[in-house]
This record gives sequence, C-alpha cells and structure tokens, in this order.
Amino acid sequence: MSQNYILYDMDGRIIGTGGCQNKMVQAQARGWPEGTKVIEGYADSKKHKVIDGKIVDKTTAEIKADAQQEPKPIPFEDQPAHITREQWQSILERLDKLEKNNVKNKN
Repeated sequence: MSQNYILYDMDGRIIGTGGCQNKMVQAQARGWPEGTKVIEGYADSKKHKVIDGKIVDKTTAEIKADAQQEPKPIPFEDQPAHITREQWQSILERLDKLEKNNVKNKN
C-alpha cells in the first residue's frame, strides 16, 4: 500500500513531499542533512509548515516573506543548455571526426 510523506527540516520548513510504500516512509529522511524528519501526510510547502510533527498553515506574513525571497542563482556551468537539433547533429558529427582522427593517429 502507498503512503504520502512530507520531509521537513528543524525549522519546520517542508523540503520535499512524495509517495512510497508504507514501510518505507521513515527511510525517506536518509541522505538528507541531520535534523531532517519525515511524517506521513500531504502538504503544500507554499501554504504549510510542520510544527511538533503536525502540519499547520503558514501565516499570511510567512507566505508573503517566502514569496519575496529571491531564488538562489544557478551557476552558469550548471545551467541547462538549449540547443537545436541541427546544433546537436553538428556536435555529433564533429565528435565522430575527432574519434576517426584519434584512431588514425594511434595506428
């Protein structure tokens, strides 16, 4: 049987939600920073937080403060690259040429 779960940090901030088999709910906190806890249930991280192991509504002020926080910028080297199929094909063709040249140079 499947169960919804909520991962939250020491401040009650919801850091993840999901679903898994009942017996695996507690295992969902593994690999997260120390102090991360998990409870069964469903919540919306924009509207809820966890206090004393219970899902509670955030105040209007908390919701507004969260909305005003600027997201952390993604470093350039970690940003996704958007290329066309033609560009991708060109890259593959150039790689093929490099591989053929490497094989010739080894012989």
